[in-house]
Amino acid sequence: MKKLWRSDWMMIGLLLVSISVRAETFKNLPVMMTTYFGGSQADTINAVEVSAAGVLAAGKAPGFNPGVGSTDWLGGGDGIVTLFGVEGTRQHAARLPSEVLDLEADGTGKAVICGQFGVIVLEPTLTTQVWNKTDIGAVQRCALGADGHATVLVGSEIRIYDNAGTLLGNWQDNGTGRHLADVALDSANQIVIVTGYTQAASNLQIAFIEGYNYTGSLQWTAYDFSASAVNSENLAADSRGEHVAIGADGKLYFSGYVDGGNAIYGRNPQDISQQLSSTELISTDSYNTPYNISGAKALAWYGRFNPATGVLDRGQFLLTRLNDGKGNSISIKAITANSDGVIFASGEAYYQIEDRNNRQVGGVQVGNYAGGEPFLLVVAADLSQRYHWTTFAAPNKAAGGSPAYGVGVHGDKAALGVTLKLDAGQKAITINPTQPQVGGGSSDGYLAFWQVNFTLPSTPLLISPANGDTIAMPSPLFQWSGTDALTYKLVVKEAAGHKLLKKKYTTADVCVGSDCEVTPAGLILPNGTDFTWRLTAGNNAGNVKSDKAIFAVEFPGVPLLISPEDTSQVVSPLPLTWNAVSAANEYRVLIKTVSGKIKTGWLTTADICSEGVCSYVTTTLNIGDYTWKVQARQMPIANKSNSAKWAFRVTTSGVIPQALESGLTGK
Repeated sequence: MKKLWRSDWMMIGLLLVSISVRAETFKNLPVMMTTYFGGSQADTINAVEVSAAGVLAAGKAPGFNPGVGSTDWLGGGDGIVTLFGVEGTRQHAARLPSEVLDLEADGTGKAVICGQFGVIVLEPTLTTQVWNKTDIGAVQRCALGADGHATVLVGSEIRIYDNAGTLLGNWQDNGTGRHLADVALDSANQIVIVTGYTQAASNLQIAFIEGYNYTGSLQWTAYDFSASAVNSENLAADSRGEHVAIGADGKLYFSGYVDGGNAIYGRNPQDISQQLSSTELISTDSYNTPYNISGAKALAWYGRFNPATGVLDRGQFLLTRLNDGKGNSISIKAITANSDGVIFASGEAYYQIEDRNNRQVGGVQVGNYAGGEPFLLVVAADLSQRYHWTTFAAPNKAAGGSPAYGVGVHGDKAALGVTLKLDAGQKAITINPTQPQVGGGSSDGYLAFWQVNFTLPSTPLLISPANGDTIAMPSPLFQWSGTDALTYKLVVKEAAGHKLLKKKYTTADVCVGSDCEVTPAGLILPNGTDFTWRLTAGNNAGNVKSDKAIFAVEFPGVPLLISPEDTSQVVSPLPLTWNAVSAANEYRVLIKTVSGKIKTGWLTTADICSEGVCSYVTTTLNIGDYTWKVQARQMPIANKSNSAKWAFRVTTSGVIPQALESGLTGK
C-alpha cells in the first residue's frame, strides 16, 4: 500500500462522520440447494448465469458424468456448461473442447460461451447452436446483449458480432502498458464496454473503463487518468478494472481492485480533481470505508454507471477486517444486478467479513476460516444495506483458496458457483445436495441456489392465549394472525425460563389465510405455573419474532363452593356441596382443623354429582373450627384445580342435619 497523504486522510475522516445508519445484514442465506459438482479430476466453475430457462454453470469437468443428457459441441471435451433448474436439479449438459472461461446468457437463456476453443452461442436448452467462431484464437471473456449481439475479448482485440454471427467490428486496445480484463455489451445504446488497467509507471497501475460503438469509435472513458494527474492528486494506490456487466436494470456494473484507500475511486471518473460526494461514494460502516490499513492490502471497489456515458451513479469500497480492526483483503470475481438494481457480487475473502462466525447457509452456521474463502455479497440498490454477506465453509471445516467465480440472478431466483480447492480437506455446506460428497482431484465445483427475497415477514400477532390469560386446557390451542411467512417457530417456556417446546411449522400446515392455529402434540402443561409463548415468523429474507405472552393453565376448572357458606355455623355431620365442573370426572374433598385434616379419596362424578351439583357428607365432626375446599381433575390427566377455601364452625356434633333427613345428599 502506498503512503496516505493528509488530504486523503481528511477525506476519509469526513466519510466516517457521514456514515449512515445501516440495517442489519440477514444472518442466514436461505438456500434451496447447495451441492458439489464434479468427478475425480480437477473440476472448475468459472461462470454462472440465471435466466428464464434455469441456471447455467460453466467450467471444466474432465471425465465427469453429470447424469443427464449431454450434447458435444465443436467436438466435445473437458469443457462443460450445465443447465440446472432454478432449484438445482440437473437438466442437460453441453461439452466443449476445453475449459469454458466465461459465459453470459440473456433473459431467455440463450448463451454465449467462450474459451481456448473460441466462441459459440447456444439456444437455452443447450441442444441447438446459433453460431460459432473457432478461428479467432483463444477468447478469455465474452458478453451477450439483449438483442442477441455478442462481444468477445481476444488478447487486446475486441470483436462484436450480430445475432447471426456476422462480424460488425473489431479493433485493438493495445496501448503501452495496457491490460484488458473484461467486456460487457449494452445493446440498448449499442455500446461495447471494456475494462482493465494501464501500467502507467513502474510503480503505478491505473484502472480504466471505456465505451465504444460497434465500429470501435471511443464514446467515453472513466478513470484512465495519466500518471501525472494521479500523482498530482496524491492518489498513489494501484487500481485495476476487473469486471463489468450490464445488470437486468440496464445499468453498467463495475468492480475493481485497489491497493489501499487513497485511490482514484474516491474521485469523479471523468474529473480526478473532483472528490465524490457522500451520495456518490457510500459509506455505512468499517467494511466499506477504507481506513486503518497497513501493509499491502487488496481491497475492492464496485459501482453503478450509466452505460451510455460512463457517468457514475454511486459506488462503494469493500474490505474485510482483522481482529484488531485493521483493514484486510478481499477480491470481487463476478458482479451483476437484478431489475431493481440490487447488486450481487462474489469472490474470495480474507480474514474476515462482517460478523462472519454468525453467518448461516440454509440454517447451518458456517465453519472455520481459511484464507481466500468464497463469499457472496448482496447489496441494496442505494448501497445503504448489505442484505447478505456470507461465506460457505462447512461446520468444523474450511473452504480456503476457493473463489466464487460466478453469480447470477433472474427474477426471484439466484445462484452462485465456486471452484472449491481440495488440497487441504476443504468442505462447504451442503443443503439438499444432488452430489453430497466431493468428487476428488485437486478441485471440485460447488453451487448454491436460492430464492431472492429482501422483505422480512410481518410480525405475528398473538391472539390466544392472550397475555395474562388463564386457560382451561392443559394442551393449549395457540392462535395467531400472520400474513406472509413461510414458517412459524413456536417456543413455549416456563416463566422461569425452562424450555418446554420448540417446534417449526409450515404455513400450509397451520394457517388458513391469515388465521393460524396449532395444538402441539404431546404438550401437556400443569396447573400452578406461569408460561410464556412466542412465535418466530420466517421467510426467504429472514426471521421476525413476535412479542411474548404470559399465561397460566387451570384445568379442568375451579369448582365453585355452594354450602356451607363461608364462616357458617353448622351441625355435624353435614353435606358439603359445590357446582360440578364440566371437564372434571373426579373430585376430592379436603377438610382441615387445628388438630389435623381429613382428605377423601378421589370420588367419581357418577357417584356424587347430579344435575350440575355435587355433594359429599362428612363424618361426625367434633365441635370446633374447620376449613374446606374441593379439588377437581380429569383422569388420566394429572392436573388438579382447587376451589376456594371456606370456613365453618361446628357448634353441635352428632346431630343428623335436616338436609340429610330430606334426602338432598347428592347421588
